[in-house]
Amino acid sequence: MKKIDYIRKLLEEKEKTITTDLDKEKIENLKFILKEDDAFFKLDLETSLGILSYLGIKEDKLKELYFELVSPNEFMNNKQYVTLSNRG
Repeated sequence: MKKIDYIRKLLEEKEKTITTDLDKEKIENLKFILKEDDAFFKLDLETSLGILSYLGIKEDKLKELYFELVSPNEFMNNKQYVTLSNRG
């Protein structure tokens, strides 16, 4: 499973617990952002950590998970990249 799929599952779980209009709006915004597999490659560190924190990731695990989300493995799994070997 890709890490981004794990984050989407956390978002689904968070959505089940929201009660305020503000939280509903946040969830809708996050759904839009997280549609793309490479979402965390496009976000700055502070925003990414804020999203992970909002989704319930413990503070001592935030950076570890963030770096997993933007790791070379996740990048390669994304399959939205071009290499010189693909040119022909």
